[in-house]
Formats: sequence, structure tokens, C-alpha cells
Amino acid sequence: MKKIFTLLRVVPGGRYFHNPMQAEGAAWGARMTKGLALLLFLLPLMGGTSAAPKQKKKTVYMSYILHGNMNYDRYTKSTIWRDFPVIYDYLLDFMEEHPDFKGQVEFSGQTVNSLKQTAPHVIEHAMKLHRRGQVNFTGAFYSAALNVTMDGETNWRCAALGVNVLKDVVGAVDGFFVQERAFHAQMPWILNRAGVNWAPVTTGDDVYFPFKLKGMDGSTIGIPVIDRSDLLGKIKNAPDKGIILIEEDYEIPQAFSHVYREVSAFDEQEKDLDVVWITLDEYIRKFGVNAERYADSAVRAGNRDNGAYSRWTADPLDIIIQEHANRAMSDFRAATLMNALVQARYGKKIDEPFEQAKITLEEDPVTWDIEHAATYPDVEPKFLTRDGEITILTKADHLLLWAVNSDARGWYPLYERRRERINSFNNSSNLSNEIINRGLDALAQQIKTEGYDRYYILFNAEAARTQTLQLETTFACDVFDDASGKQLRSTTLSHGGAYMTDVEADLPAYGYKVVGLKKSANSNRYPWAPGNSVRNGALSVSVENDKIYVARGNERIELSLDEFQLKALADMHYGAGDAVWRRATPHGQPRVTVKNALYPQLRIESQIDWLIHLQQTFTLLPDRILCDMCFDFPHPTVIRKDGGVGAGLSFDFDPRGLTVQVKTGKAGQIWYDIPFGMSPHTLLTGMSYFCAWSAAILQYADKGGWMMTTGTGEQGFYTIPDKGEFGLYIGASTTSGPVRNMGMTFVDKTHVEADLDWYGEPFHGIYDHRFMLYPYTGTWEDSRLPEVAKSYTQPVYLREIAPNAAGALSPQQSLLTVNRPGIEVTAMDYSAKDGATVRLNNKSGKDATVRLTIGEKAADVKIPANAIIETKIK
Repeated sequence: MKKIFTLLRVVPGGRYFHNPMQAEGAAWGARMTKGLALLLFLLPLMGGTSAAPKQKKKTVYMSYILHGNMNYDRYTKSTIWRDFPVIYDYLLDFMEEHPDFKGQVEFSGQTVNSLKQTAPHVIEHAMKLHRRGQVNFTGAFYSAALNVTMDGETNWRCAALGVNVLKDVVGAVDGFFVQERAFHAQMPWILNRAGVNWAPVTTGDDVYFPFKLKGMDGSTIGIPVIDRSDLLGKIKNAPDKGIILIEEDYEIPQAFSHVYREVSAFDEQEKDLDVVWITLDEYIRKFGVNAERYADSAVRAGNRDNGAYSRWTADPLDIIIQEHANRAMSDFRAATLMNALVQARYGKKIDEPFEQAKITLEEDPVTWDIEHAATYPDVEPKFLTRDGEITILTKADHLLLWAVNSDARGWYPLYERRRERINSFNNSSNLSNEIINRGLDALAQQIKTEGYDRYYILFNAEAARTQTLQLETTFACDVFDDASGKQLRSTTLSHGGAYMTDVEADLPAYGYKVVGLKKSANSNRYPWAPGNSVRNGALSVSVENDKIYVARGNERIELSLDEFQLKALADMHYGAGDAVWRRATPHGQPRVTVKNALYPQLRIESQIDWLIHLQQTFTLLPDRILCDMCFDFPHPTVIRKDGGVGAGLSFDFDPRGLTVQVKTGKAGQIWYDIPFGMSPHTLLTGMSYFCAWSAAILQYADKGGWMMTTGTGEQGFYTIPDKGEFGLYIGASTTSGPVRNMGMTFVDKTHVEADLDWYGEPFHGIYDHRFMLYPYTGTWEDSRLPEVAKSYTQPVYLREIAPNAAGALSPQQSLLTVNRPGIEVTAMDYSAKDGATVRLNNKSGKDATVRLTIGEKAADVKIPANAIIETKIK
């Protein structure tokens, strides 16, 4: 006989029963009372008194996750603090009135802190439900961040901080909610390190049992699958003991109350079915987790309109904000490396208490009614101290982890919220740069420098690379390698009262280099001259019949801007905009010019519509092509690939608008970078869309190919591998907003309506985009493309230093070395007790044993392909 699980279950009419069979029996009896006597009379005539065997019921389990994001993206803090506790109470009341309704409440670190500060009774109410076994608390990122908009280090720190903040308030965390269910193949490692046991994802197929998601590095995490489509059909088709997980935003209580009532009615109707609500922790303890399965993001990439990607990558301000995010993440990583290396090598501590910082944090007046990291001052002393102190790096870390909130980028973001995020990123970058400059000053005090007019010290926090840098001086100069005395390749141009010198320098891995400047008699003049092509040996760029071609030897690829439609929101005729969408109409002929300075350059200037001016500049480096695209919009303009389709711009996330196309004509497979790894794109035919961290690689079927790496916050790529085509989305007028503080209507305790007041993101002003095209032979692994990509995306840090004839250090040195390519140092820390702790990420595609050296100390480390490991050097 089947075991009956004891629980409370509500049926229409308000009566409660202790198990499902009681509830079903009561309902059956109510319907059959009138016919009972007739049934008893007929039983003997039907051939006996024994009842027919009962059919065994199928039990389907259900659970929910209440996504408590507090709607940071749409509301000011005054609205959040006033109205959202009311909504949360409504839903908690509903759960209390329906004790069989079991599941999880997810709180980001920001949300739980907001409630703790402004509505602690909500947390206590939820804790009451938790104590009776009805609700568990699920962790989330500290901010509502999207995995693929963070580097690996920021990814896991943001996850760990969110989990720790919630755990501090509620005591225990069960599982982890991944924002918008977006995931990448190194997510299991990140969540393992954050200390959680499961996380929901979307797989694209019907999966009714939790499985172990195996990550690229071999880590696993338990995975229940979320799928909200055709809910009743899935319940009917689910196997016995299968589980279905639903998720909705906490601030839409009707989404849950409606589902609960619909499922209850369906359960009552289906006699061979029993639906039981359960927490995921209880389900996993009862039934465990199925075998391993590997998944990647291709399940969502097939749908170009998918919100999990396009909401955070396609509109103009998203790209601008991501550029600030990228810079802040790079600066913080470089600062932590500098801090640890200076301590490990020279015993000098440069990360002092925050009160000793020379940087004054900026405030944006537009964001006065928006929450800030400073709104929650207990986060730093509780969770982010360094050696027990709130330091400059502590503050930089908090501002960074706060600002990576993706809700402030693409999911109907409030303009003021975006401004606050940019301000937070900039403050974080400024603090990180103070640490870097302190480290460079500490090094300069020990470096012998003499014989030149001025000196700069350069810091490279990456593998060895050749980099072009720009120095601003008050005189024309020649630049020399201070270690060898060799004159470096450079070009100096006069800009009024200043001189700008572009110089090419070979930089040591994870180290510094000093360059010396000598005054020169003359600056250079390199005017732009008519011409339609430039070449530097193996590489060339040309314009032919209004098409742009980039060539490597005999191979040519075509670059173009895809067709699109546009509409002016306002023009010079008293603000009247265009009435209809139309195709862009070029005006005049493009002007093509060339310049041969430090590197050959080709420039194309055109007016692609009376609303859009475009300047494209291609620069040929010895092994790569750099492209700068500058769009100038004199009037507010909306842009989409197909104009206003369907319901117009409402709830429209199609990322196509301004699209750079790369057509090679050779079939292959796409690879792209993710936090802590390189992932193969498993959709090999037709058009698909994905969000890369910074690079897309087309690997030809017969070896070789091209890599495109973005430099200004773009992340949206499309690909057609079987045609050898891929490209980059650089802006579209997707749904955005709100244009004012949204209002809410409390219809009743289970129904809250929001004022849907959105707009299509307009273009206005100047928009700069930069990307790199890199041709290679062989495989991407042998060509070390992850290192090449980072050589483009990661900055070099410069600081002018004073002459020092008494120093003992060499003018050039690697402070840390790794003797194998493809092994990245992603983080480093140092303490007098434990020595140096270094985290390594193997992106070489092969198992490796590497020697890690810091000064006189070294360690041999085995690191499998795709692994993320830590090692200590004392």
C-alpha cells in the first residue's frame, strides 16, 4: 500500500485535511451522497459485494521559488521601502492560509538587507513559515547579477557575498537562484565555492528529476529544472515522483496564487493523480539527484529574442554600463595582484584602512532617491574586511559587487538606477587605481633610474604581451627601454599645448617596466590622405564598391553593417518626429582616407542617414586589426532591424539594430569565452544568438579562423557557423524604462498591478565601439587566443616616477611567473601567516603541470584542462 505523506492540503470551500486521500474522499462523498442508496441496491445484482481493485495513483511533486528581487530596476527606494513589504506580507499571508503550499523564498543580499533595515517583520513572518517546514530560503548573488556580465572572480565573490548576507539573517541557505536562469559551463565551480547545493536552470527539454550538472572543470551541482510553459500538461505527463519547479517575481503575488488554485482544481479533477507541494530540500532528501548531465547556454541561444541575454546586452546604455563594469573588474583584479605582490616580494603593505585613502568618492545628484552601497554600512565590516579592517580594497570590492546588478542594465531599468551603477563602478575603479599607484610608487623607490628627462613605470597584470600605449607630455620626445637602452617604436603628435606619444612596448608577465623619455627636436605630422587601402605585409584593409574587406594573405573576409530601420523621435521642426519606421537612406558618397603613422590606418566617413554620421577607423598592427566605429546621432532616434513589429516596442528584446557582420564564406564552429573558460557553441547550423564575456572565435573545419574581441562593453554575438558568418550587436532600441517612477495598484491581497510605462531606448549623441579582429592558423588552443583576447581587453597601468640613482632593483621584472602558456593567474592574496595564495585557471585546453614562481619561492602545480585551482607559496 502506498505511503501517505502527512501534510495539510486545502480544497475549495476552506476545509483542511491531513492527507490527500482524506481530501479526495471528502470531495467524492459530497458528489455521490444522493446516489448512495441506489448504488448499494445495485451491487448484489452486479455480481457480488467485493470492490474492484483501485488503480495506483501517480504522485507529482511541485515546488516554487519566489524571486524576491525588490524590483530594484523599476522603483526608487522610497517606493520599495513603502510598498514592497506590503506585497511580501500579502504573499506570506497567502502561504500561511494554505499550509500545503511549499517552496522557497529567494533573497539577494541587497533585498534581505533592505528588508532587515526597513521591514524586519517580513523576515520574521517568513521565518515563522520556515520553522514549520513550509518555506526555505534560497540564496542569490549579492546584487541581481547575470553570470555572463561578470568575470569569473567577480562572479563567485558576488555569489558568496549574497549567500553569506542571507545566511547571517536567516541562519541557513538552501540552494541558489541564478538570475534569469542564465548559466555557463563553469557555474558549478562558482556555486560549490559559494557553499550551495543546487541551482535551477532551463535545459530546453522536459526534465522531471533533478540531475547533477557537470561543469567544464568537472565540478557538479544539483539541478532542478524550471519550466513554466504548459504547466497542467506537464503535470499530466510527468512520471511518478517527478517534480515540477515554477518561479515568478515575488512582487506579482497573483502569479503564485493563480497557479496554486489552478493546480488544486486540476488535482481535484484528475483521479489518478496526486499533486503534492514540497520544498526542494525535502524532495532531494527523499529521492536524491539523478546522474550527471552536461549543459551549455545553447538551449537559450537558439532564440534571438531570449530575455536572459538580450535584455542585458543590446540597448545603447547596456553597452555603456558594461564598459564601466569591465574597467572596474579589471582594475580591482590588478589592484589585488599589486597589493599581494608588493607584500610578498618586498614586505610592504599598501592596502591601508579606508580612512587613509586619498580618493574622494563621487556622488551623482540624480541618484538621491536610489539605494547605494553606503545604504548598508554593515556589509563591509561583517563580510569584506581584509585582516579584520575595512580597507581601500574592501570599499572598492563592495562598490563593485553592488554595481554589477544586471537589473540596473537591461530589465526595464530606471535611468537613475543606471546612473547610480556607473557612479559606483567609477568609484570602485578610482579606489583600485589608488592601490595600483601606491604599489608603483613603492616599486619606484627601489628601481635605479638615471639618464633620461622623464620616466614612466608600466604595470602589466597579465601574461607577457606587446602593447601600444599613449603618453601625454609637454614636449616632443623619443622613448627608450630603460633596462636595455633600446629606443622603442613611437610616434609623437602635437595637440596644441600638449604632445601625445604612441609607443610600442614589450611587457613582462605580471610585472613592471620602466621607460625613459628624451626630448626630441620635432614632432611628427601624419595627415590623412586620399586612398582606399592599407597594408602591413600579411594584413590589409580595403574599400571596394562600397564594401569593406579585411585580408590575411589570399584570404578575404567581408565586414558590413546590416540593414536596419529607424525613426526620429524629434527633429528641428518644433519637435515633430517621424510618423513611420523607414530604412536608413545614405546621403552623399563616403570619404575614404589613409594615414601611415606608427601603424597603417584606413578611415571611412559617411552619413548613413540624415540622422546618423559614422566614422570607421581600421588600424593594422603586425598580427591583428583594430576597428573603431563612432556613431554620431544629432537628434534622438530609435533603431531596430525590422522597425516596430508586433506590439511595437513593448516587451520587445530583439537585439538586432546596429549589427556588425563578418562573412568569411568558410564553415566552422564557434567558441566563445565565459567566466573561467572557453565554451564551444553547440548550435552548428542556422542563426543563433549568445552572450559572450568578450570574444567569439570562428574555428574553420580545416583549421585556422578568426577571433572577434570586443573592447567597449558589447556582449551580444550572433552566429551562422555553417555559412562561416558571425557578428556583433552594437545597439538596438529594445524595451527600456520606466520613464518615471512606476505606480502600483493593490487590487486585493493576491493581486498587485504595476504601471507598465516603458519606452524604446533612443540613440542621441556619440557612441564609440571598438573591437579587434585576429586571424590565426591551426587551432585556437595552439594559438593561445584567450591570452590574445586579454592582451586587448585588459589595461596597462602607467605612472610617472622621479629619477632614483640609488635604487637596487632592475628597471624591468616579472614579479610572478608561470612557465606554461594558457594558464591565467586570476587572483592572488598574501598574509604573513599563510604566504601567497594564487588562483589559476587553465584555458590552454590541455592538462598541464606548471611552475609558479614568486621571487625565490616556487611551486609545481598540476592543473587539468579547464580547471580552477588554488595553490599556496610560503
